Amino acid sequence: MPSNNSRADVSSGQGAGRQEQLAPHSMPLRSVIEAMSVGVVILSASGRLREINDAARAMLTETLGLSLDSDEHGFVPGDWSRLDEHGRLVGDEHSLVRRVLSTGKPLNDVVVGLQNPAGARIWFSLNVRPITLADGSVDGLVMTWQDITERKRAEQERAAHLHFVESLDRINSAIHGARDLQQMLTDVLDTVLAVFDCDRAYLVFPCDPEAPSWCSPMQRSRPHCR
Repeated sequence: MPSNNSRADVSSGQGAGRQEQLAPHSMPLRSVIEAMSVGVVILSASGRLREINDAARAMLTETLGLSLDSDEHGFVPGDWSRLDEHGRLVGDEHSLVRRVLSTGKPLNDVVVGLQNPAGARIWFSLNVRPITLADGSVDGLVMTWQDITERKRAEQERAAHLHFVESLDRINSAIHGARDLQQMLTDVLDTVLAVFDCDRAYLVFPCDPEAPSWCSPMQRSRPHCR
């Protein structure tokens, strides 16, 4: 999404005097934009809004809770965080709007995320294309986005399941590849250290949370924890 510092005048219509209007001959274009199910915004070179469709307006107001009658906000709520496609926090310097306006190069299928203060995440696939004049200068941009939160969640669940299956296979290989019981237990615990990326792994007996007592006949730890 655009940077908080890339302010856009996203009037809902009541403040139409603030919104840069498209030329009369562009009415067919406006109809096409409104008919699209993905969010569409057209910005000027200064970052002011020229056009916004209903899908984009609904996302900004209903999903992100932004007011469209104010000039004092960007497209990202101030208490939300921006994420890259891997879920890492990124700052305003990664603004796609700023990058396209400065370079004039389009960006396609860029995955970005937004995280609210409670930790809930929303994911989008964005396309940003510059609007260029005859002399090659950038006069603005067109940005479209689609909510891919469900797709991203499915991908993460699939990756987690794949990791689980691969981990079981590694433990199985450690069990069947050992020459004796001591070597097997050592290899299994070392594999557990790697799979869970933890500092210590314990063999607990009996493996029963309701047992009156238990012991740990073996443990393995990373070198810096010994």
